[in-house]
Amino acid sequence: MPTSPTSFLSDVTDSKAVIPEETLAYFRERLRHKFYDFIVSGFLEKEKNNQLTRADLARRLHKSREQITRWLASPGNWEIDTLSDLTLGIFCGELHDLSALPFADMKPRNSRTTAIAVEKK
Repeated sequence: MPTSPTSFLSDVTDSKAVIPEETLAYFRERLRHKFYDFIVSGFLEKEKNNQLTRADLARRLHKSREQITRWLASPGNWEIDTLSDLTLGIFCGELHDLSALPFADMKPRNSRTTAIAVEKK
């Protein structure tokens, strides 16, 4: 893993540069956690407001309650179909768009914020 922020950013901002395997692995894990945080925070908000339970979500997605519990327990290696199903089941058809922000344009942030913005339409 690169040691300085400058070399780390140059790994990904130069469109012709080969991205090192360590950098690819880091960003895969980072994005996996960001999607997990998005899904789980959405579910917890609905659960807190008595709008959705694990049993409700399981029924909506034709899954067992145990499967829903496993999915919500940790940021596993979800397939895109799993992300789609969970997003649809939790957000009940609300449209969410993903957009990416260039690293060079980003301001310093804490570890709980994301470079992937999710906008509700």
